Amino acid sequence: MSARKRARTDFAAPTEDDNNPSSAVGDPSSSALSTRRPRYTSVPPLTVLCSRVFANNYVALRNREKLWARVSELLRDMPDSLRPLLLADLKRVCPTYLKSEFIVAYFFHGHTLTLSDLPGLTNQSIRSLDRMKDLRELELSGFGKVPDNIFAGALRHMAKLRRLVLRGCSLVGPKTMGAIVSQELRVLNLNYTTVTPSSLQPLLLACSANIEALKLASIPNWTDTTFRKLLTPNLSLPRLHT
Repeated sequence: MSARKRARTDFAAPTEDDNNPSSAVGDPSSSALSTRRPRYTSVPPLTVLCSRVFANNYVALRNREKLWARVSELLRDMPDSLRPLLLADLKRVCPTYLKSEFIVAYFFHGHTLTLSDLPGLTNQSIRSLDRMKDLRELELSGFGKVPDNIFAGALRHMAKLRRLVLRGCSLVGPKTMGAIVSQELRVLNLNYTTVTPSSLQPLLLACSANIEALKLASIPNWTDTTFRKLLTPNLSLPRLHT
């Protein structure tokens, strides 16, 4: 086969990474193998442009003490709806400069919070989540070294959670499942955790009327037999998407 024909044939052919779960753990996003930047087909809103400009200049702003004193006041007054956007841009531009104190002070607000693979976050940062009692959506992905009891303490007061993603938090287990009090959960992602069927079952029973998406991929020691134990006659998930 000619080199030219072989190149056409190999386009989009399977690779070893396609079946390598470790690559997903290292980057627990739904597009772990994609490195393409999105193509913008329209003019972004002004809020989006401002967020990008701030993120691109964040390090320089922090190094100017007097200017940062004024900027920090503006950050405190920022609408909660804009905080997830700004945090995402900051994580994209300068993740290693985002210290725990900064993230907790300015982004632990509102109803939505996404914290994924942020090197500046500590166990104490996760503990501080317990003050966010009105949180509706929480994503904590890739925190493979945070113990089960730390997550449990953070989630025990979040009675209004509707979406919870703990993908790649490999130490999440029975304590975390027992601490979740929300009966309004619609989305629950436990991929690459160590949750047991017996600890998950009470939570599913409590949220059975609302659960729409449930992800349980690559959990150690889960077999067909253990999964069948989860499916008791009392467990019905009428809204679950298949």
